[in-house]
Amino acid sequence: MAPRGGGATVEAAAGTHWRVGRDGIERRAANGLVPGAWVDGIVDADNARLGDVLDALDRHHGGLLRYDSAIADMRVTGLFRVDDPQAALTALARSLPVRVDRTTDWWVRVRAE
Repeated sequence: MAPRGGGATVEAAAGTHWRVGRDGIERRAANGLVPGAWVDGIVDADNARLGDVLDALDRHHGGLLRYDSAIADMRVTGLFRVDDPQAALTALARSLPVRVDRTTDWWVRVRAE
């Protein structure tokens, strides 16, 4: 890859993460989520931040899914189906010191236990 306005060419190897913008190309740290796994209907987390996992589930939740910043840096490994975010949240609550408060299935908050 190379920026439109010129500049250094960058080789993007499989499994690396990049941000391409007007100012150039910038390598990003992997966040522990397998890119494109949502195409197969899953969030595939390998030592990912809980905040990143919850953000990925939120895109498929169909309502308000919020979490406290105090739990965002907890580490998570697992496969979570995007077509059943409620089951994913239940699994997270069983394996981590977090609590899932459901006002309705549509309105959910995850917080420290």
